Amino acid sequence: MNQRLISLFLFMFLTSCASKKEKVYKSYNHLVEKLVNDLIKSGELENRTSIIGHTYPFVYYTIETGEDGIEFPPPEYFSRNEQGIFNSIDMNLFPNSKQTLNHLKYQLTSSTSKEKFDFGKNTIEPNNLDLDKPYYKVYKPIFNLDSTGVYLEIDYHHQIYGDGRAFVFELKNGVWENVKFIPTWIR
Repeated sequence: MNQRLISLFLFMFLTSCASKKEKVYKSYNHLVEKLVNDLIKSGELENRTSIIGHTYPFVYYTIETGEDGIEFPPPEYFSRNEQGIFNSIDMNLFPNSKQTLNHLKYQLTSSTSKEKFDFGKNTIEPNNLDLDKPYYKVYKPIFNLDSTGVYLEIDYHHQIYGDGRAFVFELKNGVWENVKFIPTWIR
């Protein structure tokens, strides 16, 4: 009898966790669309520039050091790891702990798929890109441990010019506020 009760409780707990993950996933889609549109409204992103209608996964890399102890740079400008993102954020919103670093690494490595989004009139499909016109490329958001902070990175491309920028948002009184701008790369 006791064994059945424990099994039933465990089943209910796991089912509850699965449904919570589904709610987070659905709100994640809505959140990315909202944050990008808020960045357009605030002037942080150009209103007339196309945005690829997918979020892209980061390319994860492991930090390597030379014999002199100096870290090698990432292999590509869009390569990221948990320590690099943590160092660039440098805020209490993402506390300095092994748990935070593991959480960041999990998000960076857990999915390699592209998620489809609708950024309104600015949305363009990758196969319709005109490389002579400017466009934005949005990466998957990275959340802090309690999902009250999010790191959102966006690249800008126009012919041979490009740059990367990240925004850190904090959930305050039910509203996502842009609290930090981080330049990530330039070409």
